[in-house]
Amino acid sequence: MIEFNYAYFKNKLDLHYGRNQQDIDEITSKESIILKINQCRNINELEVTIRDIIDDLSQELILNQNCQAKINQLKEGINNLSSEFKGQLSCFPQTKLADVSSVEQTLIN
Repeated sequence: MIEFNYAYFKNKLDLHYGRNQQDIDEITSKESIILKINQCRNINELEVTIRDIIDDLSQELILNQNCQAKINQLKEGINNLSSEFKGQLSCFPQTKLADVSSVEQTLIN
């Protein structure tokens, strides 16, 4: 059982650290899953493999949903920032020098 637990955690580390998206897509593809199941030599290996597959697919689903939510939040924040900048560009700040009557008043006194 220790050997199977080691394989389980090693697969988790390999999946989530040091791999790019193409590797992850290959691991979670239908053909890869079938190949993993067919390589099992006994029921213990099959049990661990099924657990790995379920965990991998659920992790990918959770990560994809979280990434999409973060992307949407970033888009919304950028849109808000853009509209704020546009509003600031259309309303220049007023200074005493911009008001001609105020400048004349200052020069007369």
